[in-house]
Amino acid sequence: MALKLIANYSKRLGLPGYSSHQFSVCVETEISSIDDVAGESTRLYQSLQQSVDDEIQHTGFAASQLKDHPCWQRGAFRSRGQPKPIADNRRRK
Repeated sequence: MALKLIANYSKRLGLPGYSSHQFSVCVETEISSIDDVAGESTRLYQSLQQSVDDEIQHTGFAASQLKDHPCWQRGAFRSRGQPKPIADNRRRK
C-alpha cells in the first residue's frame, strides 16, 4: 500500500518600506513503506529549502521603489491615518 507524503516549505523576508517577499513550495509524493518517512522527509525538506532559498533572492518589485514615483510625492500611495469610526462617517440630518 502506498502512503502519501506532503511537504511544504515557506519563507518570508522583510524588505525596506514595510514591504515583504514570500515564496513557498509544496510537493506531494508517494512512499511504499512507513519506514521511508524519515529519509524521504529529510530529502524533501532539503530540496524544498534549497529551491525556496534560490528563488526568494529575486525580490522583484518592492514598495520602497515607489518613493520616487510622482504619485508617492503627492501622497496618493500613503496611508491617510486611522479610519474614522462608523458613527462619524454617517450622514447627519
